[in-house]
Amino acid sequence: RFIAFATYRDDAVELRLLDLATGDSRPVTSNGAVNVEPRWSRDGGRIAFVSTSYEGRFHVFVAEIRDGAAGEIRRLTEDRDSGLPRYYYGPFDHYLSPTWSPDGGEIILVSNRGRIWGTGGFWRLKARPGAPMREIHHEETTWKARPDWSPDGRRVVYSSYAGRQWHQLWLMTGEGGNVFPLTYGEFDATAARWSVRCSQSPIL
Repeated sequence: RFIAFATYRDDAVELRLLDLATGDSRPVTSNGAVNVEPRWSRDGGRIAFVSTSYEGRFHVFVAEIRDGAAGEIRRLTEDRDSGLPRYYYGPFDHYLSPTWSPDGGEIILVSNRGRIWGTGGFWRLKARPGAPMREIHHEETTWKARPDWSPDGRRVVYSSYAGRQWHQLWLMTGEGGNVFPLTYGEFDATAARWSVRCSQSPIL
């Protein structure tokens, strides 16, 4: 019934909901910050997204959605000064590209927590404010990863240029571990998304 999208308005990037029946749109955010990467939970009741609304740093938030209207918005990720002498990103950790577990109870995201170089790695946490995070896979090349958790909960597809010139699609389990390349070529392959129903794969 609804599509969540980002739009540039009034010198900010805000999230809105488009009602497909009426063509009307209504705000999810109106905080004057940068709000991007909206991802629906599979039950349609929440949207995870990335925002700079807290201290101007990239954090993951969750908005409750009821009857096509946004309700409470909560920040999930911790504002943390790493103390690391990072050249590009500064000492505070950042959090990007959330993807929901099939049951809506957990999120995998990309963060540079504990890393000086690169965007960081994949971290898994419960979908509640202040939940502890655990790193399940590390790569310095994940700034364009945009992971997607499979509907069966077993696998995560993402994009990386690890060891190559071009971004390609890779597969790992929901617990991380060794990864498997899915595509090869002299082109970028990014932003992969699972179908609603996915077949069982002999891979992993």
